[in-house]
Amino acid sequence: MRLLIQLGILFPKWVFQQQRDKSGRTRKRGHSTIILLLGVAMAGLMPPNLVAAQQESREMGRFLFIYNAQDREPVDRLAKLLDGVFSDLEGAFGPFPWPNLPVYLHPYAEYRSQFGNARDAHYTPQERAIHIGYVAMTPRSATDLRMEAYVIHEATHAFQHALTGLAPYAGSPNWFAEGLARYCERRFVRNSPFPTAIAPQRVLSPLDANPYENGAQAIDYLIGRAGIGSIAQLFERIANGVLFAPAFTQTYGLTIPELQAALRNR
Repeated sequence: MRLLIQLGILFPKWVFQQQRDKSGRTRKRGHSTIILLLGVAMAGLMPPNLVAAQQESREMGRFLFIYNAQDREPVDRLAKLLDGVFSDLEGAFGPFPWPNLPVYLHPYAEYRSQFGNARDAHYTPQERAIHIGYVAMTPRSATDLRMEAYVIHEATHAFQHALTGLAPYAGSPNWFAEGLARYCERRFVRNSPFPTAIAPQRVLSPLDANPYENGAQAIDYLIGRAGIGSIAQLFERIANGVLFAPAFTQTYGLTIPELQAALRNR
């Protein structure tokens, strides 16, 4: 009712005034306008899910995909591509404690409109969900590889959150959170047409100066030193209340400055 009143205020009275046609007879204009306004009002009173684009959901393993109905086909392909990826992550870090991980697939323009300058995909700790801006690319293998890499990367953030009880940036430095996600993205991607192994390189700048690439080099060095199981050990210490820096030293036997020095002299 409030919406109807507001519509009456917003539209001037001339919509409903009378006017004479050439024959001198009086006719009322605005009937079609009234019908239109009533339709708008009814739409405003309808549940949002009936007004918005139709959404569907599909559960695949630990993933719960939420997407617009017209995007079924890329979701079908993405679900096939990701079969087994979650098992790889669980093999690396341990069982994922949450019942599922929601993955929202957005048309790219919608993603940009909703999330602004966010990257093409991101993990939201508040929702415990991944959002991906789907871009129609050719050939299909490029789209598949891009979406697969996105989900591996963002699922790694979710694993860190779930296993430590802290959002990635709250529980560790940027270089660790993004470096681990980039490392897993390259290690576990299954459909890449080019080599994805991280080539060891010297890291001369501070780790957080380029958290993705410097961080991936650091994670590669640490796993080469202590094995991939060390990541789960670090997560467990953090989950038990140990701060990142002492937990890191307990796990790897070196401080973060010592790690930086080792990478500089690699």
